[in-house]
Amino acid sequence: MQKGDFSHAEQRFASVLREYPENADAHHLRSQALSLLGRVPEAREELDKVIALRPPTPALYLERARLLVESNDVEGAVKEYTRALELAPVAEGYAGRALLRRKLGRTSEALTDYTKAIQIAPIVDYYVQQAALYEQAGDVERARASYNSAIELRPDVPYTYRARATLRERLQDVAGAQKDREIADQIEKPIVNEPLPGKKAKADSKTGPEEQ
Repeated sequence: MQKGDFSHAEQRFASVLREYPENADAHHLRSQALSLLGRVPEAREELDKVIALRPPTPALYLERARLLVESNDVEGAVKEYTRALELAPVAEGYAGRALLRRKLGRTSEALTDYTKAIQIAPIVDYYVQQAALYEQAGDVERARASYNSAIELRPDVPYTYRARATLRERLQDVAGAQKDREIADQIEKPIVNEPLPGKKAKADSKTGPEEQ
């Protein structure tokens, strides 16, 4: 959709709300349209109305947290993630709050959040973020363990090998770092489509035998 489409949608929802000001769905859709238009303060106002009109859900608090992040209200966003988690332990809530707690320098709390997120949904990025925090805290063994877990989970993700290579260099494991980078390069290497054996034979038969 183009920006003009979002603008048109926002105007339609605003028109509906003039006639039905208690329509929570219209407030929610207008909030989303305003957010896509970059009108974040207005989007937050509309989302606040949704939360006031219907029973709150983790998804609504997560959405409000993201809007607060866009407004650079990090502390406010942390509170919204916490509200979401009080309703249900969702991985996205823990991971989002961990990212903000790291930004605020609250490393220990951020690590706890990533651990809980991983328990719910083991995702490569969560392990990598956790490893980076362990490195920041000086706990290189746990950092290495987190990278290893990420690689065991998805051995086809090159950036995890590169991150572990950097850690290995810090630990003077030059050979291990080189091996990780070679694996990452191999994964990223473009796949050349080879002709199937039957097709190759057919192609060879067309060219005929080489002249002596």
